[in-house]
Amino acid sequence: MKAYPAPRGDGLDIPAFLRVTMADMPARKKAWDKVKLTQPAPLIDERYKEMAAKQKEAKRQAALARFAKLKARKASKNGGNPSWLARRDYLLNSVSAADYTRMLGEMPDAAHRKALEALFKFDGKRWVRLTSGQRSLVTPKATPNRSRAAGPCDDLTARLAGMVRSQLLALAKVNGVYKPEYEALPNDGLVRMTTGNRLRAMVRRGETLKWE
Repeated sequence: MKAYPAPRGDGLDIPAFLRVTMADMPARKKAWDKVKLTQPAPLIDERYKEMAAKQKEAKRQAALARFAKLKARKASKNGGNPSWLARRDYLLNSVSAADYTRMLGEMPDAAHRKALEALFKFDGKRWVRLTSGQRSLVTPKATPNRSRAAGPCDDLTARLAGMVRSQLLALAKVNGVYKPEYEALPNDGLVRMTTGNRLRAMVRRGETLKWE
């Protein structure tokens, strides 16, 4: 092992008690191996659990204090910032026009859309969620009558509803809309839908269907 440099006497020399040679290493290692923990492991675990419990309780008390402060501020008519609380409640109980339009678009059918419309009312800025008492006071909107007179396609649909696969394929052949791949369709419903679409197109073009 390389020897330590000679002391320079400038105060920056390595102290003698810190100088360890290779010959001193085995004795130092034996002395270190004899060192025992001053505290057993179970005691360390208990203190860690105690500290964790104290931290958890402190966080809980801080959250309760914040909640109590907010509750007192909301209950006070003159103290705190009631306008901010009213704004918060307004935003929590309303949705924007874009979100309301998206919600309507996600409804599966007209019945669900109508039920959603009964839950909200537009106040000029946002769609506000109504309470149960407010919903009972809302007058339902009159829905326009969208019924239409029955046409030739409606009569065709009614006649096709009573036919089976063989009759539908025969009707398609007679009217020139048959395709061989119709034979591979798995059920009568798909055959009825496929041939019916072709026959309705003929009716809309003004062509006369052959039923025999």
